[in-house]
This record gives sequence, structure tokens and C-alpha cells, in this order.
Amino acid sequence: MPAMSGQLDEALAAADEALALSGRDGESFHTPELFRIRGRILSLRSPSDPPEVERWLVRGLNLARRQSALAWELRAATNLAGLWRDAARRDEAREVLAGVYGQFTEGFETPDLAAARRLLIELKRPPASK
Repeated sequence: MPAMSGQLDEALAAADEALALSGRDGESFHTPELFRIRGRILSLRSPSDPPEVERWLVRGLNLARRQSALAWELRAATNLAGLWRDAARRDEAREVLAGVYGQFTEGFETPDLAAARRLLIELKRPPASK
């Protein structure tokens, strides 16, 4: 993936192309994940623009909810919670992530659920002093 090698402009262009293709037939099953990926690329490319990152992550989260796509919802909620944690919005971060995480009944050893659990544990602790 281009984003992993630091080619963020190329990664963003690829995400935009995938979104354009998914939009031809309406919202595909993968569109929420594409919104999340675009938000993550933007967070790496423009870390000084959290509102734009947040917009894409929230779009992915909301569409995943409408589609009942719980796996995509978890990924978007985890990324959004991380963004909010970094913006000192810990209560909101914990609330959004716990709401999605709590819907799972199995698969807790999968990487996505393990990452969500680690973040939830972190969000329950008092923030570190700076």
C-alpha cells in the first residue's frame, strides 16, 4: 500500500479512485471502509487538520451503521476514538468505541477487536500528565 511507504499523495489518489468506482453503483458494502481509509491517509498526510480527518471517519462510521457492517463500524470507531483521545476528547472516544465493541459476542482475539480493547483500556485510565 502506498501509504505504508510514505507515498501519501499516491495513497490518497488511490483511495479517491476507489471511492469514485464504488460510487458508480451507489454505496457499496466497502464504501464505509474506503471512507475510513481516506481519513487515515489524511491523518498521516495532514496531521494538523483533525476536522477533515474526523469528517471522513464519521462518514465511514455512520454508513457502516446504516449498512449494519459491524466490522467496518469497529474499524472506524477505533480510528475515531484514537483521534478524539489525541484531541483530549477521551469521554467521547470511550463512548463511541465502547458502544461498538459491546456489540461483539465473539472473535475477541482478532486484530481489530484486540486493538479496540487496548484502546478502551487506555481510555479508562487517567490521561498521562504532560
